[in-house]
Amino acid sequence: MKLQIFIISSFIATLLVVIVLFTYYISAMAETNIHLSQRNSLNDIYDFIKTRINWTARGLCEALLEKFGFSYVNVSITTYDILKNNTIVYRDSAVYKPIDKQPVIKSTFIITDLCRDGKYVEYVIEVGWD
Repeated sequence: MKLQIFIISSFIATLLVVIVLFTYYISAMAETNIHLSQRNSLNDIYDFIKTRINWTARGLCEALLEKFGFSYVNVSITTYDILKNNTIVYRDSAVYKPIDKQPVIKSTFIITDLCRDGKYVEYVIEVGWD
């Protein structure tokens, strides 16, 4: 009988702790004024990059600004030749940063692609929203 009372009281205590923590979490989330939302996922950007074979950094930067409406874009493209001991074949970078604004939310995406001719392309894309 004592064991049953102990088990039931442990269950009720655990349930009470879970309810209190859940209530605290809900009330804390309602009072925060920071809303982090990532409007564009990595898959959307990856699919967009795959629409063209050869991107320049400036072209990709302008296309991302036009397609997704970011307020800050930093693009770096590096192509390595893995058949020649990872020598750098191509390197390009471009930045779009408005003078009067600082982006609030930043995300960095690193997308890699291995081509059939032994070229390894690395896209490092940093985007920001207001």
